[in-house]
Amino acid sequence: FLSCVERMQYVLKSPISFNYRRREFIHYFHDSICAYKLDKDGIGDEIGDGEASPSSPFTCIASNLRPKRGVQCVTWCPFPTPLPVLAMGFSDGQVQIVAIKPGSYELLAYSDYNLNQRTCYCISWNKTSVELLAVGFDHAKAVANPNGLAVWDLHEFQFFKNLHRQATCTTPRDGDEGGHQGIAENLEKPEYEMAENDTLTSLAWIPGSTSQLVAGVATSCKLKKFDLKENGLVAGQMKCNGMVFGSTKCIAGFTFSPFHTAILACHATTFDPSGTVELWDVPNSQKLVQVVLGTRPVVTLQWSPTDAGLLASMSKDEPFIRLWSSTIPQSAELQTALTEEGYESGCETPSTD
Repeated sequence: FLSCVERMQYVLKSPISFNYRRREFIHYFHDSICAYKLDKDGIGDEIGDGEASPSSPFTCIASNLRPKRGVQCVTWCPFPTPLPVLAMGFSDGQVQIVAIKPGSYELLAYSDYNLNQRTCYCISWNKTSVELLAVGFDHAKAVANPNGLAVWDLHEFQFFKNLHRQATCTTPRDGDEGGHQGIAENLEKPEYEMAENDTLTSLAWIPGSTSQLVAGVATSCKLKKFDLKENGLVAGQMKCNGMVFGSTKCIAGFTFSPFHTAILACHATTFDPSGTVELWDVPNSQKLVQVVLGTRPVVTLQWSPTDAGLLASMSKDEPFIRLWSSTIPQSAELQTALTEEGYESGCETPSTD
């Protein structure tokens, strides 16, 4: 799995911007992260003194990567910040939270909870309870931390208090750009440890939930739901392996529909050449539809933020994007159809057979 991930490159758009005028996104792959912005006219630009060019990143934090350390997963801070704030997971198991500045970055916090023990495969920041950060790791025997899922509560850390305070301000104050000054804080041990002996390939908080998240488990090819409040689970408790709500090889690329928040789209891992995509009704533990492309592995999925039911997929080494139209009626019994829309992007139009 790791060898496949190392060859992939990803683009991740910011969910929000501090001044609502710039649109930021990052391009990351195994050994570097580049951050960009688009101005209101859609022209790429550096933040700082660089020339306006879509190919010129305003900062690259590759210098933050030591030998044998590679970027595996990245997520944006879910609330407004003066500068882009990212949480990142690395191949050596370290987790970092950084603020990206013009030409540089600032390390706000880090955790060596699984350093040199388990690879960090997925990371997700709760958009409702914004102090919760979940991280998924691979399976490793004979290690100090056998749990595949760790959740940190950040609300007591000074860097988080500064960032959250800035989110309520209309304009940043002088000296308030990074949300933190001084030595980076050590997150140390997480509040919640779950999924014992599991390898998690994907994570997503259930939209609107303050405690529930779903995970794809590679060791058993299952979808699991975890609830921080279930069965009396308290901070520091380790024995919680989640509830299985589906058996499937589609355990990667989790994304919830912004219009039908119970609907989860997922795809098979990059090891699977079938290119399988599925939609799940998470509350009812029901698979709604399965589509097998039969061409190349799917590497990413994304719902449209403006067009209800429109889902985009991208497959490995294909020069185009596939758009899928899903019909999800508002009824007690969800009947879902997923059909491919012809869409020209790049070199060719995908077939509809």
